Amino acid sequence: MIALAAFAASSAAILYLPSIECDSEKYKSPLSEPVLEAIYYIENNYHKQITLDDIARLLHFSNSYFSRLFTAQMGISLSEYISNVRINHVKRMLINTTKSVTEIAFDTGYCSGDYLSVRFKNKTGMTPTEFRYRTKNKNSTI
Repeated sequence: MIALAAFAASSAAILYLPSIECDSEKYKSPLSEPVLEAIYYIENNYHKQITLDDIARLLHFSNSYFSRLFTAQMGISLSEYISNVRINHVKRMLINTTKSVTEIAFDTGYCSGDYLSVRFKNKTGMTPTEFRYRTKNKNSTI
């Protein structure tokens, strides 16, 4: 749990923790140390393949127990949370870089630009290219 202490002491914790996305309707309890450790791990490894098995093993829990714990505290599944973190990083990269969708896909843990586009459209209602175009046009008219 040393990583959590280092994370909490860093400025990243101050910037990231307020943006933790969970379903507030289902949010039942304060976040436990294992859930915070998982959040820290995901934020620092979102660009890699992350599985429930990886995180449960890292935290010394069974898959089923940690899955229930995470969902109970966050209101969404671990895989949904990982997807949300990745999509948020994709959005930042679309806004702040000129990288192609394929490059962003590889940088954020997706296996291809096509797969990223499908996941992005499911989450946001638009393709990454549409998002970039609308965001750039919105910002240029201000």
